[in-house]
Amino acid sequence: MTLFEECKTALETDDTKALDSLQLQLALQSNETKLELLSNLMPYIETSLRQGVDESSELLQTLARDQSFDELAKIIPVEAIHEGLISGLAALQQALLSLLRQDLVAQTELLYDALVLLADPDSPVGVVSAAHTALVGLVKSADGQLVQRRLTSDPACLKVLRAMKTEVVTASRLQGLLLDTVSEFRFPSYLYDTSDFDMYRDDPLALYVLIEYYTNLFRADASFIQTLSGTVKHLMSLFEPDELLNSLIDSVLVQLTGVLSTEDPDTVWQLDTELKLGKRFIVDKERGLDYEFLANLDPEYIKEHYSDAVRTVPLKVETLEVYVHLSSYQPTFVLLQGLESSSTIANLPFMARYTLLLALSETEWGMQRLLSFPSLIDSELELQDLNPESAQFRDLFLQRLLSTPWKGRAETALNGEKAPQIEMQL
Repeated sequence: MTLFEECKTALETDDTKALDSLQLQLALQSNETKLELLSNLMPYIETSLRQGVDESSELLQTLARDQSFDELAKIIPVEAIHEGLISGLAALQQALLSLLRQDLVAQTELLYDALVLLADPDSPVGVVSAAHTALVGLVKSADGQLVQRRLTSDPACLKVLRAMKTEVVTASRLQGLLLDTVSEFRFPSYLYDTSDFDMYRDDPLALYVLIEYYTNLFRADASFIQTLSGTVKHLMSLFEPDELLNSLIDSVLVQLTGVLSTEDPDTVWQLDTELKLGKRFIVDKERGLDYEFLANLDPEYIKEHYSDAVRTVPLKVETLEVYVHLSSYQPTFVLLQGLESSSTIANLPFMARYTLLLALSETEWGMQRLLSFPSLIDSELELQDLNPESAQFRDLFLQRLLSTPWKGRAETALNGEKAPQIEMQL
């Protein structure tokens, strides 16, 4: 039986196991062979897709992969793709969305079709994912200028994009599209803003996702901090007391503040002063967020405004993230009083201790501090019975000791031998 006959039989009988097993064999064929198979099998694939057989969608994608849209359009006319995209049949829609590529799509109604599927609150998850992937791919493609131009100038497309901002579900889909294309392309600025914070009032989880979106947006392109200054201030005001809301969003708000302090410290300091964020959460330890703030705010920002608070942070498991974060910047590293004694490091549980040791060994000043604690290093060189994950942490630290006076003993320890007790002259 030929490969065509095997595929045809599997499609006609809805034999999902056979369709799965054929995938690898099809993927190994040349593009010319795959194109010929697609041309001959398309009627059977379409019938199978209309019957909701997901495996036939995968078969179509395998055959269509690496083919130009020009070639695909000869087999599946644009009108047929359009009809399939508006058919309401999820398996068919997902398969056809995977075919959308290159700027030629911008000259057809297919771009609009994909956008409508993304914007439809009732679109199945698989269809939404396929529409998102198709649109992001089109916008980011090397020759995606026509797609970009149409998305920002075509009234019908802009109407759909604007409408997506008015509902929580579709707004999150729009935000995903904006985020995944922001490094290559800028949509109109108003699309990045939130139309109405009130629609998130009764949905803390959606508000969490919204704050996460802005955190990632500002991290990707700091210019948005000034462009969306009103939104930034509104987000910072969400720190106001609300027991239920705060329990869900405090953490992501702190992460947002951390990004802002790195990308635009002047704006954050202005809001910090106006809303008394540092006074409340770092100095007065409101809601127990002091360590979380110190572990997320930019070290330079902390050094300038909250040095005194750093000096009082003890070294323990609960403050480990603070120590790891602030040890990366020498001016805040010297403020960490928990690093002045080897005993406080040695008393940490294994994973916490090695997380800190690895962080310290990444910087010159951190390694110098460790080398001033010979008894600590000596104890870590002792033969230890560790599980594989713990052993990897220890080995990485030992490898970093190879460029120090402890090289010989570190090599011995890495070989799994008992290191000799030799007094190091440092």
